[in-house]
Formats: sequence, C-alpha cells, structure tokens
Amino acid sequence: MSSCFREPYYLAGRLQNPYYIINPSVAHTHTIIMLHDVASNGTMFGRDLMRLSVASTGRTLDRLYPSLRICMWFDMARLIDPSFRQDLQREGLRNSARQIASLIDLEKRRVPVGNIVIGGLGQGCAMAIVVLLGLGHRLGGLIGISGYLPFWFELEMVTAQDSSDEFEDDDDSFYEEEQDDDALSRDQGNDATPLEPCVKAQLFVRRLLDVGIPESPSRDQTSVDTPIFLAHDDNRGMVSNRHGQHAALALEMAEYDVEFKTYWQPAGQPVPDELDDIVMFVRRNLGLTPRNYNHT
Repeated sequence: MSSCFREPYYLAGRLQNPYYIINPSVAHTHTIIMLHDVASNGTMFGRDLMRLSVASTGRTLDRLYPSLRICMWFDMARLIDPSFRQDLQREGLRNSARQIASLIDLEKRRVPVGNIVIGGLGQGCAMAIVVLLGLGHRLGGLIGISGYLPFWFELEMVTAQDSSDEFEDDDDSFYEEEQDDDALSRDQGNDATPLEPCVKAQLFVRRLLDVGIPESPSRDQTSVDTPIFLAHDDNRGMVSNRHGQHAALALEMAEYDVEFKTYWQPAGQPVPDELDDIVMFVRRNLGLTPRNYNHT
C-alpha cells in the first residue's frame, strides 16, 4: 500500500516542490492557481499545462491569457480509492491547505479576490475544493479536472442533517492553529439558529483541518458564491468519473453552483472541447476574454 502522507516540501533542508510561476506578459489583472496531480510537481505540471493545453483554435493557455499569473502547487497522497483510509489524508490536507491559503493571501495583495481562480488536476482538484470550502470569502471561480472530494460522504451527511450546532473560536482566521479541540464547539443553546448547508460544510472542513472557527458563522462568511466548473473523463482515468460526480453532488448539497461535464477522451489525447469550456467558464464568470479567441 502506498503511503498516504509524505512531506514534499523539504528534504535535507532543501525545498523540493517550489511554485512554478508564469509571469504575465502584460498588466497583471487576474491569477489562476492550479495544483498538480500525484507523482508530479509544480515545474512538470506547469510546463506540460502550458505546452499541451490547446484549445480548438490551436492556441495554448499562455497565448490565450497573457495577462494571467499562473501558480501551480500541490501536495496530496491518495490514489485510486479516495475513500480508503481517509484518516491518513488529514495531515496532508492540513499542511497543504495552509500552503495554498498563504498563496491565495499573497495574490489578494496583487489582484481583487474576485479575480483569483483556484483549481487543479486529480488530487490537485481535490485539494483545491477542500481549500475553497474552508475559506471565509468567495473567489472568482474553481476549475477542477478529473478530481474528487475527500470526505465527500461525511460532508453530505453533515449538510443534510437537520441540526443547529454552533461552533466558536477566538480567531476566525482560516489557518490559525487550534489550541484545544474542545474550543471548536459548544453545547447547543435553546435559541440556536439552524445553520445553512454552506456554513455546515465550512465548519466541517475547518474542523477537519484543525483551523479557526468563526465566532458567529454565517453564509456571507463562506465561499458559497464561488462558481465551480468540474470536468472529468469517461471513467478511463485513474480517478473514476463517479468520484467526480460524488464531488459535484456534495458541493451542490452545500448550495454551491456547480457545472459538471464529462468528456470522451481518447487515451493520452488532449480534449480541446474541455479547454474551450474552461475558457468559456472564465469568460462568463470573470469577464476575461482571451486574446484572438474566435470560438463560439
């Protein structure tokens, strides 16, 4: 059995998995953060993404969006069966979430938060979804390719149950350390207000990651207004299409707006329709029109 958690950032004191950054060739207006799959790294994924991602017009991503700053980074270690031994995933999720949140905070200083898109391939998609669910604000969008959602079943149960449990913590920062697990929750009071599904999802993820809980959790302190695009192949990839469907359903139950599409993909071949749909998703939700893109 492969190990479910590893420390990929430092080996013998040296950074092993640096960011791969495509600097914009014109004014920096938007940021897309893409997370690579297992058995890859930022440099490999970044170079392949820019070289192999070709739309139906024949143009690559860097030609379509010269003003984007694209940062690619990921750490997660589950393979074919995401639900097997989920307890082993938690430490990797926690460490990775903090790294990605720091990257998002860095980009928030450069561009409006509504101009930031997060996403990824395979386990990178899984990591991006987890980070999004725990955020206290919306993003410009999430783009997931052939991914899944860790703890999707547990999340569905949490959002579906008719409870009004409240959570409390002294710090509402997503990535502050918790000092006591008991501080994450308190007994339900007589005047407790039922929590909305998106709030339940946020609190579930924050508890999963051992991070700060808002003192008064509410819908407007979640990322529920972030549009989501999930693309998946037709069951022949490492991550089964049904895992992508589970992720989409769990997100919809948490009241997120999800567009899920399946593509028939010849083995080892790119899917121009998939990239076309991603371009349209970005155009529709961020108002970002690619350069010399004539696809209708």
